[in-house]
Amino acid sequence: MRAVTAVRDAAVLYARAGDVNIAYQVLGSGSIDLVYVPGMLNVIEATAEEPALERHLERMATFARMVMFDKRGTGLSDRVSAEEMADPESRLADLVAVMDAAELSEAALFATADGAIPAILFAAEHPERVTALVIVEGTARYLAADGYPEGFSHDPVAPLGAWNQRWGNEVDPIAVEVLAPSVADDPRWRRVLGRMQRRSGTPRAAFTFWRTFAGTDVRDALAGVRAPTLVMHAPGDRMIPVAQARALARDIPGARFVELDGADHFHWFTNGERVAAETQELLTGRRGGGAGARRLCTVVFTDIVASTSRLSEVGDVRWRDLLTSHERIVRVQLLRYGGREVNFLGDGVLALFEDPQAALECAAELTGAVRELGLEIRVGVHTGVVEVREADVAGMSIHIAARVMSAAGPSEVLVTRTVRDVMLGLDAELEPRGSHSLKGVPDPLELFALKRG
Repeated sequence: MRAVTAVRDAAVLYARAGDVNIAYQVLGSGSIDLVYVPGMLNVIEATAEEPALERHLERMATFARMVMFDKRGTGLSDRVSAEEMADPESRLADLVAVMDAAELSEAALFATADGAIPAILFAAEHPERVTALVIVEGTARYLAADGYPEGFSHDPVAPLGAWNQRWGNEVDPIAVEVLAPSVADDPRWRRVLGRMQRRSGTPRAAFTFWRTFAGTDVRDALAGVRAPTLVMHAPGDRMIPVAQARALARDIPGARFVELDGADHFHWFTNGERVAAETQELLTGRRGGGAGARRLCTVVFTDIVASTSRLSEVGDVRWRDLLTSHERIVRVQLLRYGGREVNFLGDGVLALFEDPQAALECAAELTGAVRELGLEIRVGVHTGVVEVREADVAGMSIHIAARVMSAAGPSEVLVTRTVRDVMLGLDAELEPRGSHSLKGVPDPLELFALKRG
């Protein structure tokens, strides 16, 4: 994949939708134009706070020139009344204004959640401007109706009083249990979600927005969609049931449905790479970023320091509990930073990353997170070619990362010179640790330690 400008470095521009200023960004420079039509909580400033979302967007921008925007009333766009913010026609006007400002005569649309509503309307009303339509975790109608048993018989969302108490709460934000169950217990994610909610409007505005969405029905527009369409949805999504997505795909002529994994409504935690690859295939006819027989990647090895003595200290039962908590923390951070868990070996994990900076950020986060359990880990990181063998990996790069990890001290992240070299110009402070002769490695290696924050 080619390098792209980081989301956080992309300029914020403004389009005019009538009297309303709509903030937008352009990411990537590909020949294919892709407009991200946001859901209720998608705001530009949130992307730099959540690595899983930022990585997903940057992956999308490797094959397309992607335009993202904050719908009116949210994020960096002008504030409007709650009723205007939720109005489907206003959301459609935002999309038109952004496409015009970005000088897009036509584009593919990538819509998430309630963003499917304006995307479907635009695709049906302006077929000459839509080259393809991708809908992720979306629906054409939320509530049940005659001939539509897939909808909810009543709106299951909590009353306004609950929104007033939990909307934007960084300890217990509303809907945290259903938006991303895979990371729902992570305090850091809860803080990010709370801030996402506050940037998306006040509790009353958000409640009004939701009620308007829940009462909207665009099923009549589905037959008018002529663009190639891809609908993707996780089977366990409790926010918008998968049956609604299947009905959506059924009623759009020629649409293809792809069932994702898990239960996350926010697809970028569990399904970010899959969604990007499927979208890329629809738009370009090929997939990228997948695993081949040999891959260049960054290998991360971790191990719990002094695990035997810690076991003797706390006993078998408590040690099993600590290991379970340790594995949960590791898996949450791998999800966040895009690491692929290969397997747990002894008291540590072997993981692969496409992005070396994400690997170092994940390693730093892990060393701090496990200290809350009274544990310390050592981490070794190396970038090189690995051999992919179905569910396992092999090669000298794996061996080197394991030996580098063994040379690290408690709560230390050691990396090879190769990692240091590919990180030049990126945001990482690495301190020299000299040359080391490592068992099974033919030549001495220069090692560097990630400076602790």
